[in-house]
Amino acid sequence: DRHWMEILSIARDTLVDIPACPRLDGTVSGAVNGAMFNSAFSRGGGPERDLTSAVACTMATVEYNTGVHITDHVVLDMAGVVAVVDALGGVHVDLPEPVVGNHHVDLDLPGGPQVLDGWQSLNFIRARGGSGMGLHTGSDLMRIERQQFFLNAVMATVVDQDLMTNLAVLYRVATGALNALTTSPGLASPVAVANLGRAMADMDPSHVVFTVVPVLPAPSDPHRVVWVQPDVGQMWERIAAGEAPDFPINERTD
Repeated sequence: DRHWMEILSIARDTLVDIPACPRLDGTVSGAVNGAMFNSAFSRGGGPERDLTSAVACTMATVEYNTGVHITDHVVLDMAGVVAVVDALGGVHVDLPEPVVGNHHVDLDLPGGPQVLDGWQSLNFIRARGGSGMGLHTGSDLMRIERQQFFLNAVMATVVDQDLMTNLAVLYRVATGALNALTTSPGLASPVAVANLGRAMADMDPSHVVFTVVPVLPAPSDPHRVVWVQPDVGQMWERIAAGEAPDFPINERTD
């Protein structure tokens, strides 16, 4: 009903059960128990790295482990991050401290308010080593926190530009974004994306919630994680039922 948005991140190192996944070439990837969550994408894609099959297996893995049905999807690759941010004209961030990446990424940002372009944004969200904002840990969980910080900044940038009510600009950004994304049919047109954006225009910013699935080190491998139960199971039940996260939902006014 557009009263709230919950952005939920699953750590890629989470051990989950991956079901058997049929591929477009007629083969089927075998089911596997206790595999890293992000391996569902590569297992589904197979030797041909078919994107459609990779997405289908990832969605099936989420549904199999959570009971939450997925209606639509978007695949955003590295080039897509650059294109989307540049279509917005950059993203305004206020970094609590300088952020410097290691030799794997081109990242050297001062602390404080600034505008990140597409290339800077890509390296900010993908870095796993360096200094500032948890980079020194090399942790995937800290990277998730940094990605959610960035997504929050993206939404603030959109609001500041009054993007949701400026139809001409909204359509331009939606068109530019779709050129860099792979989506399900329900989100495959600029009009569909723009309409989704307009539906969110009146949403209370406090009703945008970022959630990280609670984890703890896996007993079988301290470098992997498993979900904290029963907390996570109850969370999936809430999401599957369409119930709001734990914050007050105001009456919508039109």
